[in-house]
Amino acid sequence: LNKSLTQDDKFSKKEIELNVLFPEIFKNNYVNKKLKIKGYILLPISKFYLQNEHADRYPETYNSVAIAENGVGDSINLILEKDSDFKLQNRLFEFFHETGEYEEI
Repeated sequence: LNKSLTQDDKFSKKEIELNVLFPEIFKNNYVNKKLKIKGYILLPISKFYLQNEHADRYPETYNSVAIAENGVGDSINLILEKDSDFKLQNRLFEFFHETGEYEEI
């Protein structure tokens, strides 16, 4: 990921670290505290992480980024756009650690 592709904002350091680009709408909603997901706690940007444990079964979840957790192993993630290696979709997905399934919320 080329640093010139990132905005100079709270997310740029994490974007470079994880090699992804967060959607502007997501960033605005996160910063303005508009994301509320029942049963989940949003992670601070510094704690966002790549999650690939479902990628063997669901290749489309490769390099998904966890942005919230519920304390029992499940997470809320953003996944990559279909034709991109670094642009994340502006859609939230719940990942269930026990079943290995995921679904859009």
